[in-house]
Amino acid sequence: MSDLEAIAEAVENAGDESGITLNSVIALSVALIATFMAFCSIKGGNIVQNMSEQQAKAVDSWSYYQAKSMKQNLAESVLDQLTFQKEAADVSLSGAATDLLDKKISVYTAKVKKYCGSVGLSDQPLGRSTPPPILVATEARAAEWAARLPRADVTDQLARAA
Repeated sequence: MSDLEAIAEAVENAGDESGITLNSVIALSVALIATFMAFCSIKGGNIVQNMSEQQAKAVDSWSYYQAKSMKQNLAESVLDQLTFQKEAADVSLSGAATDLLDKKISVYTAKVKKYCGSVGLSDQPLGRSTPPPILVATEARAAEWAARLPRADVTDQLARAA
């Protein structure tokens, strides 16, 4: 009998005495590890789904902001055109045309105020409007990272070299 057969027989006999064999221990540990991995896979899937949902909300928020900003910009442009048209041709316009221009100006003034209020924008021009909170946070993180990055001032380096 070789040494390998003797070891195999000893392992089999050791399991018989206690009622627990090595194969059953390995099977139980494989089952427990498989259960743990399945649980981790499910949790990982939930995390990915949540991240995708948050990303979709961020994209929706940005799209909504852009649409409202474009509408506000268009309303401001039309308001500027109507105001200019009224001021340029104030003398030559009839009373009915002036009233119509005044009515249109008031309509577009109301639209501009509506878009300013609905997007959370201030009464400032479109170029100075405030973006959604997610963009403000992103810009703040970008500024924080930019402050952390080392910067080499070329003029200082040239002055030191000279």
